[in-house]
Amino acid sequence: MSASAVFFLGPREHFFRPLTWQDREACAAVLRQLHERIHGPDADYAEILTRELVLEIIQGVVVQPAYRSGALSSDSAVDAQAERDYGLDLLRALKEHGWLEDYKDPIDLRPTLKLTRTGKAFSEVFAELDNARHKTRQRNMRSARKALLAFLESRDEEELLDAYDYASRVIQDLQDDIEYFRMLMQTLTREALTQKLAWDEFNDFLERRFGKEMSVRLVADSVDRHRSQIIELLDLIRAWPAEQRLKVDASLRQRAPWLDEVLDGRSAAL
Repeated sequence: MSASAVFFLGPREHFFRPLTWQDREACAAVLRQLHERIHGPDADYAEILTRELVLEIIQGVVVQPAYRSGALSSDSAVDAQAERDYGLDLLRALKEHGWLEDYKDPIDLRPTLKLTRTGKAFSEVFAELDNARHKTRQRNMRSARKALLAFLESRDEEELLDAYDYASRVIQDLQDDIEYFRMLMQTLTREALTQKLAWDEFNDFLERRFGKEMSVRLVADSVDRHRSQIIELLDLIRAWPAEQRLKVDASLRQRAPWLDEVLDGRSAAL
């Protein structure tokens, strides 16, 4: 087994440890908030994940009664110092166990933080499970567009990998919908035959039932709008000098060796 196939190695050796303590619910809530604030579809990609922002998010969680008793030893009156001490301890644990890492902003070289690639993936799971909204390709396309925009602003190749991941989900969404509509059509046809509907009634029946389902899942103008914006962002990347694109390619292949099979010799930045 190659080292890359071993998950609990190096900084990830005790990756899930912060989620096994008494405050695990508070920790999970913090991870959800971190992902939504920084990487969610409504996130402001101009916002930088600073140490104080993480502490602010943690404090916003622990003041909630559902998490306070697990995070703090007492659920009595709010103690600002106890909350900050807890926030510092949790921040330290998330860094120590591979959820967060130090990052230097390439624009002004300020020291900041960011979710590790693994931390981002698992915190997204918490965010998605907690989100009752129906996931649509529009949301994934919006996230792909924002990830590309973040890459152009930060030059962080992981944002480009995220954009690829969101775009892949759009394709999977379409495949899922095709299968869903095929099954829906078969169900509606059987139902119409059972009710012995006339042809005109059958068409009206399909229009009402099938159209209602499609209106929820397919929003063409939203897809087209995000698609055109994504194309514009990709064109900006393709317009970079060849030397700069080669540097991005090398970094991407180092971070994600599986790209070689996907790209089949093509450039990742083209």
